[in-house]
Amino acid sequence: MGKLYTGETPQEVLECNLKLEMEALPLLHEAIACCEECQDYVSRDLLEGTLKDEEEHVDWLKSQLGLNKELGLDKYLQTQI
Repeated sequence: MGKLYTGETPQEVLECNLKLEMEALPLLHEAIACCEECQDYVSRDLLEGTLKDEEEHVDWLKSQLGLNKELGLDKYLQTQI
């Protein structure tokens, strides 16, 4: 099993989630390549869908971190209500 990342503040939680996602992306790329070699196209397609979702989540996390930095914690949290 992988490491567990936890944060105590909203900023830390977002950073931990981003770190975890960034560790997962290369693993997904590797798994997709392995499926290609084995000609397992069903698993490859499933993993590609997961990869797309993870990449979108990385973009979202980066946006949230940017908003938090730009607005400050109080105003950022107000936007999350």
